[in-house]
Amino acid sequence: MTDRSIIYYTDNVLDEARPELAAQVRDRLVDSSGGLPIICVSQKPLKFGDTTICVGEIGRSVLSLYKQISIGLSAAHTDIVFMAENDCLYTPEHFLLEPGPKGLAYNHNIRWAWLKKPGRRSKDVFCVPPRTRPTLSQLVASRQVLRLAIDERIKLLEAGVPWDVFVGGGSMYEPGGNETVFYKRAIDACAELKISTTNLLSTIRPQSDKRYTLVPNIDILHGGNFSGMRKHLRSSKTHVYSLEGWGSLSESLSGQSAALGSF
Repeated sequence: MTDRSIIYYTDNVLDEARPELAAQVRDRLVDSSGGLPIICVSQKPLKFGDTTICVGEIGRSVLSLYKQISIGLSAAHTDIVFMAENDCLYTPEHFLLEPGPKGLAYNHNIRWAWLKKPGRRSKDVFCVPPRTRPTLSQLVASRQVLRLAIDERIKLLEAGVPWDVFVGGGSMYEPGGNETVFYKRAIDACAELKISTTNLLSTIRPQSDKRYTLVPNIDILHGGNFSGMRKHLRSSKTHVYSLEGWGSLSESLSGQSAALGSF
């Protein structure tokens, strides 16, 4: 259990828009981490984690996201790493997951939480995503395998491959996700732009496994998410105001949830 660490990355947008929420999420990450070392990679100075790295204000983009993860991977000295984002709540069980033989695995037991706007009378609600997919915030990985996948994506972007190659159907092609489609899109884009793929794109594509915790992790939708608001949330018929193991969202954020002490 000591040969694993957590890479927390943030563009600090949430710290400016809703500082209390950002601080609560970090507090809950510490609670659920089981004492694992946390590497914080931020764009503005932030006193958090065992290793703190400020990369400066490099903007909010797919490239800056990958660069911050790459910097975190360089600072990590463990074989296994977990990604952690500034608007997700994790159960302690999540940090017991293994990446498996493929080197990459995503926790697919997740719930969206719609955070009410300040001053509104409406309640915070949870819902089940209409479909599950690999999401960076839910990734546990072999550090070496992930490093190769992330650095490849950085090289493609810096070579001039447009960011929309990395996005399909409204979601990112995460490392180990639908690599067949991503590889074809990258090859086609390089051919169109006359970019040589030599030493740029590997024919050996990373693969990932699925993992499921007993209690779901929570992805908080607050209006400023990098991935945008989920269009299916308003029409979902699976709205609930309390999650088993977590309670209400306010209980989850305040640290009163049974989930934080159940494993």
